[in-house]
Amino acid sequence: MPNFTQLLTTLCIAANLSSASHATQATVHFNSQEKLSSPSKHRLLGSNLGLWFTDAEIEKLNASQFLKQWAPATIRFPGGSWSDEIYWNGNGVRSGDQFDTSKRNGDFWQVDYSDWKPGFRINHDRSLHEFHGHTTLPKLHQFAVDNKLEAIVTVNAGTGTPKMAAEWVRWANKKMGYKVKYWEVGNELEGEWEAGHIRPDGSKMDAKKYTAIYLEFAKAMKAVDPNIKVGGPTNSNDSIVFTEELIKQAGEHIDFVSYHTYSVDAKITDTEAIFKGTERVKPTVELIRSWLKKHQPNRADSIEIGITEWHLQVHENQNTCNLLSGLWSARFIGEMFRANVDFANQWDLFSTAHSGGHGLFQKGGPLVPRASYWAMWLWGSQLGDTLITSSVTGSKHLKSYATLHNDKPAILLINQSPTESITTTVKPHAPQWKSGERVEFSHRNYLWNPYEKKPEWTQKPLSSGFDTARPITLPPFSATVLRFGEKSIPKPSPQQTPTPDIFLPKSHPSDLPLTTKVFLRDGASPYLGKPTTLKVRLHGPATLSATSLPMQMPVSDLTITPTGAGPVTLTLTCADQSTQHTFTLKKVALTPKVIWSFGNDADVKVATGNLPTRRNGEARRNEDVLEVTMQNLRPTKGNDLAVEINPLKLPFPKKKIGGICAKIKASPNLLQAPKGAAIQVVIQSEGNHWMVLKEIPIHSLTTNWSDIHITTEKQQELEAMALSYALVFKIKSPKPITGKLFIDDLGFIIRN
Repeated sequence: MPNFTQLLTTLCIAANLSSASHATQATVHFNSQEKLSSPSKHRLLGSNLGLWFTDAEIEKLNASQFLKQWAPATIRFPGGSWSDEIYWNGNGVRSGDQFDTSKRNGDFWQVDYSDWKPGFRINHDRSLHEFHGHTTLPKLHQFAVDNKLEAIVTVNAGTGTPKMAAEWVRWANKKMGYKVKYWEVGNELEGEWEAGHIRPDGSKMDAKKYTAIYLEFAKAMKAVDPNIKVGGPTNSNDSIVFTEELIKQAGEHIDFVSYHTYSVDAKITDTEAIFKGTERVKPTVELIRSWLKKHQPNRADSIEIGITEWHLQVHENQNTCNLLSGLWSARFIGEMFRANVDFANQWDLFSTAHSGGHGLFQKGGPLVPRASYWAMWLWGSQLGDTLITSSVTGSKHLKSYATLHNDKPAILLINQSPTESITTTVKPHAPQWKSGERVEFSHRNYLWNPYEKKPEWTQKPLSSGFDTARPITLPPFSATVLRFGEKSIPKPSPQQTPTPDIFLPKSHPSDLPLTTKVFLRDGASPYLGKPTTLKVRLHGPATLSATSLPMQMPVSDLTITPTGAGPVTLTLTCADQSTQHTFTLKKVALTPKVIWSFGNDADVKVATGNLPTRRNGEARRNEDVLEVTMQNLRPTKGNDLAVEINPLKLPFPKKKIGGICAKIKASPNLLQAPKGAAIQVVIQSEGNHWMVLKEIPIHSLTTNWSDIHITTEKQQELEAMALSYALVFKIKSPKPITGKLFIDDLGFIIRN
């Protein structure tokens, strides 16, 4: 990584920005005498450690300064959904990579707890999984011990037994001396994705079943070590569906209530709406506290609340890795302070996906922090344990979190606007707080490369001084900490030469605009000199959103709109430095591809929803089709799916999906459906779990076959289609409807 001493002081940059005409004016008040909450800061900064991480990754973190500067207090393992798939001990079943399959007895595997051997992972049907992880449980436990972290262990309540959990407690605390205090029962067992959600009798997990299981586990584990703390239900989101029942029926056996939150739907693109997702913490925590007071009044104050998984969103893309994720995480931690959460664990340390990842660090190679790490670093090293009152006037984009740090105020100011600076007047309640150290996290020290899938630069946030006698300018998309009473050591400003650069793919579809980032670098580091202007010239079949970009920051957005296909050359010029960059706009052909022709019962079975369906050989000449019958149907959840194909098994890469094709017609009586009756055509995707491509009014259909071609030109929808897992035709109607819907030649529009 670049040498930190090469960074220019923020004082100089702030002075330059203060003259910007587009800066919003705001005022910040805070009062160090008005204390709001005092959770243990470091207990809110935990993370998750998985068995699939490598020993090398764990050792790099163990030896790094990153962990010490971040200073979390807790670590959770063995890893999310793996928790309900793992037999923590493989003694008698596993020897190296060999398994004694005779040890499986129905739904359970017989383990010999007289000794420990590396454990093993099972599938939802209790058969052996092909991958059992890269590291071992003793190494996870030892990582916690070596770094003085409080371990939070999630035991297998999905496919495991109370005895299995109790033996883990015995081994960890009685034999090995790991002194694990916090034990969580199961992981997200309300979810169909979780092993154990479907019970051995074929029923689904619900609140009553989970509560009964929890009680068995808690009693067995505390019989081994009565000093441990046991909790749950570890629900997957803010709906916390099992929580009240658990508190009501098992309250005397609960030491903490835990849940997970990934509060932003991946389909949301509006920045303000994304940040608003942080505000879901407080009402959820208040609801849990109300249940504790109602059902367990004598223990309500002693039962802790933990968020043992959190991140911006479930789907891993660049928004879980770029600067937005860091600013969002900084605000989310502030909201946990406001809600007085007892402990929390971000998800996770190293996870990486094709287009991004949840991990605080890149996988492989040197230990490289992503944006969320710097949010943890700001709270861990720059802010205090006690939240005090603060308020903002003049800007809806500015959020503040004021704390006491060593009895001195330290205030976090987050500028959520991607484009506008905010000139801020800070007014402390006590006049002695006038100046101190300023620490800034922004594009000046972090930039995500969406094509290389790694940070272009990631550096320690910038440090300089500030004085409240002068306005303080907060750059766009930044988190700035003002530490009152702390000395700032001025650093010389190195001479820098701005070299312009841009993120571009090798090729891009000619029917879609391309929004990317241009930036200024000095070698491998961001350019941090005076604000300047970047000129852009384009040669080729496209137009630019701007040809002259004022660079108040070293990063700016640029949109390229294709007008045809062919090579495009961009020339970027700043001062006396020019660079040239070329990519290709590729012509896109849209081709219908029929997947389900319903000429056999297998196609009908695959496409069956929850309405009566059959193969009909009379509705179309020489063709069999899918017939869906509605008899006085009032569509509600559970009886409104005409077609549900899940999972999608396709003979081509899903990244080529550009839409849906089908033939469709209605019976005469169905055409009498009331106004508002419609067919929703939906793609379900890991990038958008309910993506309505089109709503077809039933009255627009006829008794003749119509070709339906549904396409999209929205980049986000096309990206989500590449992660699709289901195709759904949903029936909507405000009143009961009767009739038949006929579907044939169902498939996809392929983009080539």
